[in-house]
Amino acid sequence: MHPTSFVGDPIKLVFDNNLYYENGIYRTPTMMQMFAHNSLKMKEKGLLIYKKIGGNRNDFPLSEPTGSSIEHLDRILLFFERLK
Repeated sequence: MHPTSFVGDPIKLVFDNNLYYENGIYRTPTMMQMFAHNSLKMKEKGLLIYKKIGGNRNDFPLSEPTGSSIEHLDRILLFFERLK
């Protein structure tokens, strides 16, 4: 697959489509290895909790039951932008 085919949705690529929002913070059980070394920084900033777990990928909600998860996504995107 050509790398530019992921340009439209880099979040799905980075988190293997497993990013979800729960209790005021993004969480994921999967992350591309090249970003995983920043997981402690992201946790300290209250942006993301990266916790590897086993199980079915469909067990993870895509958004918080009381609201949209997309409203907080800009903080994570800004964090990744600053890593460049």
